[in-house]
Amino acid sequence: MEPYRQPTTETTGDNSLKIFVQAIGNLDTDLYVAAQKIARDGTQIQWYNVTQVIEASAMHG
Repeated sequence: MEPYRQPTTETTGDNSLKIFVQAIGNLDTDLYVAAQKIARDGTQIQWYNVTQVIEASAMHG
């Protein structure tokens, strides 16, 4: 499945996601969300975690 992208979308400040999910016919469900920070040139921006080790592009929350 191709991810949905809007090339003109810009977020400023902290990101948040409000999502409502219903798992009909199931006791529970697993849901994963990943966000990436992309530079103007299209490269992914990585950052260091608390142990000063470079992390992957997905944010931890």
